[in-house]
Amino acid sequence: MRSTLPGWRFPVGQRYFCLACPTNTGSRQPQCRVFVMIIGSLHMTFHLPESHSLKEKRMVVKSLLARARNDFAVAAAEVGDTERWQIAELGFACVSESQQHVAEVLQHVQDFVERTRPDLTILEAAVDFFDQ
Repeated sequence: MRSTLPGWRFPVGQRYFCLACPTNTGSRQPQCRVFVMIIGSLHMTFHLPESHSLKEKRMVVKSLLARARNDFAVAAAEVGDTERWQIAELGFACVSESQQHVAEVLQHVQDFVERTRPDLTILEAAVDFFDQ
């Protein structure tokens, strides 16, 4: 869903209509801007069978988060189950103007985790999109 605030334009076919412009001709007015922001989130839950302490879990989690941030330019954090040493819940977020780009980046993150850490069992992986 695109915002329809005054000054924001939304596409109709190949033309852009600006709600703030009185003519709504579809021409690109210098005062008008198109603001599109797609936010994608990837929530992954893992089982760490080789982890026997919170310290071991933290080493694995910190490594995954740092590599994802550096390699894919995503925001990443541990988002749940911080006190259980064999379960990790990680969240990754990406912002772009294209939902396709966001989906590709998050898919690359998921593939990266599966490829680099085959010792982890992925219990759940869910992608959500938010647009404004």
